[in-house]
Amino acid sequence: MRRLLMCRHVSNGSGYSKHSRTASLTAFFSHATSTTSEIADFTRVLTASGGVSIKTLNASSLVRQATELHNCSPVAAAALGRVIMGTILLGAGRDYNEVTQVRLFGGGPAGVVCAEVTTDENGLMGVRGFVENPSVDVPTKDDGSHNVGAAIGTEGVLRVQRSHPSWKQPYSGVTALVTGEVGDDLAHYMMVSEQTPSAIGVGVTLLNESVVGAAAFLCAALPGCTDVELDALEASVLKLPKPSALASLNASDVAESLADDCSLATPGAGAKTSTRQRWDESVVLRCNCTGASMAESLALALGSTEAEAARRDGKETEVKCDWCGRRHLVLPSVPSASEIVTP
Repeated sequence: MRRLLMCRHVSNGSGYSKHSRTASLTAFFSHATSTTSEIADFTRVLTASGGVSIKTLNASSLVRQATELHNCSPVAAAALGRVIMGTILLGAGRDYNEVTQVRLFGGGPAGVVCAEVTTDENGLMGVRGFVENPSVDVPTKDDGSHNVGAAIGTEGVLRVQRSHPSWKQPYSGVTALVTGEVGDDLAHYMMVSEQTPSAIGVGVTLLNESVVGAAAFLCAALPGCTDVELDALEASVLKLPKPSALASLNASDVAESLADDCSLATPGAGAKTSTRQRWDESVVLRCNCTGASMAESLALALGSTEAEAARRDGKETEVKCDWCGRRHLVLPSVPSASEIVTP
């Protein structure tokens, strides 16, 4: 029986030291939430044996920016940050323009927490997310950490939907929530829906109600992973610091360290490092909302009679994008560019 159904999630801990990496952002700027979007560092490693996939993420500045866009309370920031990072972990390495959306609804006061990620033709990942009730407030746990599980709740489901423009219909996987703490729920989904034993850690650190650290990892046992390699991976994961503490480390260094431990446990370890596959990538906040899309949404909300009256009177309405917080002044169903109002 395969093991490795582990999870770590924390919402307070150590600080953050960003590791910068040059990335081509030209294509991103035309669709980004803002031209000053923070960049998260992400590394994927496939061990030389092909038996273990390792993904590590350092996303402190990106998560801080995302939570500030929605004016999140501390527990809402912890919840949204975890879901954003978990979505990046599940969506990375997919085909270009494939969208991975992760949605949690557990009946708690936070309401729906959702994020989605896609990789464009230039290899740049873009993510966006929201929490239905960003001002949610629940008592902290006994240790002082934010009680994300109480905010999200456990009487509901985690839904992962994958879609692509070339597909006839999206693929969806649904599993019951386990704890509402996000990491546990993602690991449960990976095991039950995708039959992939995994260890997942997602952590957000807050200081004075502001995000100062956010990091995550996903280690998955793939077909061909030996018991020896799995044992080594489990031992290596258990030695890792809390995910929030990983924010002080380079994502690539963490991934390589985990991969080294797996390689040392397999025969011919000396030659394995050179055949290991590694991808260093960047992630930005990116929302594809436009005036045209907001106008269509407004028309649907108003109904045909009110929408026609608004168009006839030239009455613009301010519409807020749930994903990124931008506000658009539009006429119903008018596809022209909107006037953007600062959130």
